[in-house]
Amino acid sequence: MFLSLALAKAEGIRGVCWYQFHDSVLGMPQVADPDNVEYHYGLMNRDLSPKPSLLAYATAARTLDQATFRGRLTFADPRTFGLWFDTPDGPAVVLWNRADGYLLNTAGRRTDWHFPAPEVWTDPWPTKTPLVVAATTAVQQVDAIGQVTQIPVTNGSTTLTLDGAPRIYHGLLPHTDNAGHHSLPTPARDTPTGLGPT
Repeated sequence: MFLSLALAKAEGIRGVCWYQFHDSVLGMPQVADPDNVEYHYGLMNRDLSPKPSLLAYATAARTLDQATFRGRLTFADPRTFGLWFDTPDGPAVVLWNRADGYLLNTAGRRTDWHFPAPEVWTDPWPTKTPLVVAATTAVQQVDAIGQVTQIPVTNGSTTLTLDGAPRIYHGLLPHTDNAGHHSLPTPARDTPTGLGPT
């Protein structure tokens, strides 16, 4: 859900309507029918407790509400994707990697419309892809439901661990080359002593 909102912002979508605010059936708001697929479209449960989708919506609103899209980031790995936004708090970069494809709940035989979905607290992505980028200040990672992790920076670089879940990174400084391609700088390689140009 967060990725859908980030892509919408990147495409210039100015408003999003969510159907509906809490689980129910629109024409019969007091009816609770778990076998009706429409009953599960809400951002909140029937008792108005938050669903993970509400947390993702809040994360997108906090990050993207006043953001300006700068461009898509390019990487050597064609399965790595990135969006660059300018925000009042500085650059925000959304990164993800699709080494595992797009669907993780395809195992087993389907007998009806029900399908398994992992808990939001459980990491379902088996492949972890490291991405080493240059960084000079602290890097903060925010996942789709707003959980914050500090990523260590050592000697001007940091290693990000990407998978299919989009995450927001603060503290990275994208750049644009002469051809207009946006990317994240890689750490500079030091020339060993005595091996410089002669």
